Amino acid sequence: MSMRSRRQLSHIWIFALFAIGWTLGCIRIMTAPPGGMSHHMQVLFAAPFVIFGVGVWWIVLALIRAEFFPPPMGGVIVIDNPGRTLVRSRRMHPLAWSLIAAFASSLLASIIIVFALGWHPQPSQAHAAWIIIVIVSAAAFIASALRGGSFDVLTIDDDQGMVELAPSSENRAGMCIATSDIRSVVVRDFIRIDLHDSDGTERVISVDIEHTDGERHHTAFVCGFTGVRSAEAFAAWLRERLKLAETEPRLSG
Repeated sequence: MSMRSRRQLSHIWIFALFAIGWTLGCIRIMTAPPGGMSHHMQVLFAAPFVIFGVGVWWIVLALIRAEFFPPPMGGVIVIDNPGRTLVRSRRMHPLAWSLIAAFASSLLASIIIVFALGWHPQPSQAHAAWIIIVIVSAAAFIASALRGGSFDVLTIDDDQGMVELAPSSENRAGMCIATSDIRSVVVRDFIRIDLHDSDGTERVISVDIEHTDGERHHTAFVCGFTGVRSAEAFAAWLRERLKLAETEPRLSG
């Protein structure tokens, strides 16, 4: 097993153990005596913890799928037209946005009710809070669904001999690269730094194109992935599509 696969498995184990512990904690909260709060408040208070636990399990299943059951071509959408191929990447599922909205709204509702009404709100007040939570979650789902489930990553134009990279967080202006200048497609593991937050970092597994511009060598970001195997599957397809020499994908920092 390669170093990067062991690293991916360690992340899965960490998230899985955290999810199990969090789930047991949620069960304890839900089954404990109400104590100094009403039953309606107990359910509302436990809601954000339960929703957060569902989100953690979602991450665990996504990591397992990306590592052990990678979709063909890394899960990207390929649209073939005569002389032109469009590659699109999938956005986060609308259900994920709905979970995030439900977590935030239930947490906010719990805090507001505790400070405004105490630990014993009327059943009608608790029901009104749940109605608001459902409306906010549904709105987040609908807004995400209307936005579309995918976005452009790159376009391969065989007639022009060009690869057009769509704008992204790593390449905000996009880029056009002549296919004759492309030397390789590599898988890279790096830490993305959020420029708006000095403490914000994110581990990204990306597929990059290495190309030349005269005497200089450049690396262009193409697409990011959750799992190494998904990234390698897409990189292998892209090499074949661009008719590049088959090489072992390397993971560089």
